[in-house]
Amino acid sequence: MEASDELLGNQNRGGLSAGERVMKERMYAPQAFRVEDRERLQAFIAQVGFGLLVSGHSQGASQSSWLPFLLSEDGQSLEGHLARANPQWKGWEKEAFVSVHFLGPHAYISPNAYPAGPSVPTWNYAAARVDGEIEIVHDNALRVEIVARLVEANEASQEPPWQFERDSEFVQGLLKAIVCFRINIRQICGSFKMSQNKEAGSRKRVIRYLKQSGGLLDQACAAFMEGMDADPTWKSGEA
Repeated sequence: MEASDELLGNQNRGGLSAGERVMKERMYAPQAFRVEDRERLQAFIAQVGFGLLVSGHSQGASQSSWLPFLLSEDGQSLEGHLARANPQWKGWEKEAFVSVHFLGPHAYISPNAYPAGPSVPTWNYAAARVDGEIEIVHDNALRVEIVARLVEANEASQEPPWQFERDSEFVQGLLKAIVCFRINIRQICGSFKMSQNKEAGSRKRVIRYLKQSGGLLDQACAAFMEGMDADPTWKSGEA
């Protein structure tokens, strides 16, 4: 879908709509940590599956909601739903531009994690942002499919998986209480700050430090760093 300036937020300054200005600004990501590989970012978003939907950029007061998302198989769109009682959806027909922010593993890194020498406290994290145009899905059959796909994707790891009964009165009643949507992706950007600017020995020490902490977020961050170290494309700077 190619959105008009009106749908993107038609408050132009310098020939750019509000949505286009936000997309131009992108997410701050130093070169050492910037991720531009679209497939890598898509895999990250699919794995996280939960993000902050922000809309209303041109209206002076943006709105946001934390929601589950499902990335389409072709990676071109995000699907999801929110409660009809949530007023955020009411502004989408006026301004379709939205951004979705995904936060993966993150952890505080103490200077104690590094070998002797000057160092400062920092924070490791993995994050991605999606910009695009959102459209409300009104067709009931498509609404059912969106909810079913989201449920089935998250139930896949359950044993046994809960069965979503699409035609049940219970499900049809729940559909009346939600608004389903699809976001057509315009751009994706990401920043994985995982001590890439440190030499290999220091990185291994950080991983050991995180593993020893016992915290769930620290453990997840250590596993993410190990995954990066095991991937030769990270070492060759192709991320």
